[in-house]
Amino acid sequence: MGLAMLSLIGALVTPPLVEVQSPTIDIRINSGFYPGALTLPPKDPKSAVINVDDPNGDQRFCIVQATEACIVVPPGEPRHIDLRHNGSTFRYEVRNAGPEVDFSPAYVNRWRGSVRVENPRAYELVNIAIAITATAGRRPYLTRSDSVYSRMVAGHFRKLADHEFIRSIEQLLVADEANYNRIRVAAATLELNPSGATRVANIYERIKRPNVLKPLMAQMSDFATRSKFEAFYRRQTRYYAQVRKQLDPVPGLEWLYKQFPSVDRPDAVRVLFSPLVGGSQMLQRTESNGFTELRPHVGTTDPAPHTLSASASKLFQTHILFTEVNHGFINPTSVPLVREITTNMGDVHRWSNPKVNPYTSPKLIFDEMMNWALISVWAQETLAPSDARMVAGLVSRRMLDRGFPLFARFQDAVLTLRRENPGMTVASTYPAIVNLLPSLISSKISLLTYSPGLALNEGWRRGAHANSNAQ
Repeated sequence: MGLAMLSLIGALVTPPLVEVQSPTIDIRINSGFYPGALTLPPKDPKSAVINVDDPNGDQRFCIVQATEACIVVPPGEPRHIDLRHNGSTFRYEVRNAGPEVDFSPAYVNRWRGSVRVENPRAYELVNIAIAITATAGRRPYLTRSDSVYSRMVAGHFRKLADHEFIRSIEQLLVADEANYNRIRVAAATLELNPSGATRVANIYERIKRPNVLKPLMAQMSDFATRSKFEAFYRRQTRYYAQVRKQLDPVPGLEWLYKQFPSVDRPDAVRVLFSPLVGGSQMLQRTESNGFTELRPHVGTTDPAPHTLSASASKLFQTHILFTEVNHGFINPTSVPLVREITTNMGDVHRWSNPKVNPYTSPKLIFDEMMNWALISVWAQETLAPSDARMVAGLVSRRMLDRGFPLFARFQDAVLTLRRENPGMTVASTYPAIVNLLPSLISSKISLLTYSPGLALNEGWRRGAHANSNAQ
């Protein structure tokens, strides 16, 4: 039937029915192609909900076969589509939550061109609440528990672990693992004044998306008051300033602008940090009213291994933030190459160990490997050769520990391409990197980037932090 555009306006009585030939289905969201994104039947009700959020309006969602069957999903108006395979029909709900933020003219004028690093009261209070839940104890990667600061948090706040706000946060974490990130995102929308009063910040007042913390603001204020949070927060001023200094200026930002010139520069960068954030860092890119803000959510920097020089140590210590900011440039650059990445990567289990990390799709694996390889590329282009090789070896070992067995070969290929093509940007080498993927499966591990005997700081290996200035 050619390109079938099923533009749906208003509520549907009967959703469109699409016959599919395979239980593994490719989809397209606007210009982004995602092979094998859907598998029939959906394993649970959550798997039958597809989020296609677009900050700028309608989203075009397509089932891709020999032809494409598409629907248009307006903000805040879910649409349904039925997929039939081997006589069985499965209904999917496609949601477009719309803009996450409504940036006011005053906000745009104040922050355009800015790069700021913040640890707001509300953000830290929410991270403290997460840290003292039972779920955080069962899932140690969510929060750090082995630092001076985290032990002080436990000592000060654990006595209120049965407070209704903590119970509410626990219920959210138990209900859906993805709520951990939703809670942190919501925390960034709130303001907590020194007296403990909580409110939604002005720029977030007109948002259609659900804010998981908004119904809990009275509980949050009561917890802040009862726990004497303000006194604790003030005592940590020196420590927070130290962490802020480690993250500011945002590492490698200008270098990334040069290496990914086709990616639109954000109008502002707002880094949100908490010393309690564990291994689950995240990045948001928000657009509204012609203004784009990049928001990395990170923890504290890692202590550099003692084997590094001062300059290499300074670069390496900021990798926690660098590898989050990277995603704002890496992820969109790989979108046009998804089909080639999928084909050339082949069996994803050769590249990523699902028992160790959550990266299971070719694009996610490619983006994460490229993300960490860029630490070594940046080092190669800014440090002495001996220091750059040391950093590359450390990165390779870290990625091996994280369950990426072919990363050393991948990184070696990226570094070689950069050395042999100094006039090219990183973005322009993407097609060549993708073309090399099949050959990396059988190639030998490079001695340049894999140094198993390299002395590592154990705190760095575990992701621990030396928070000696917490008070």
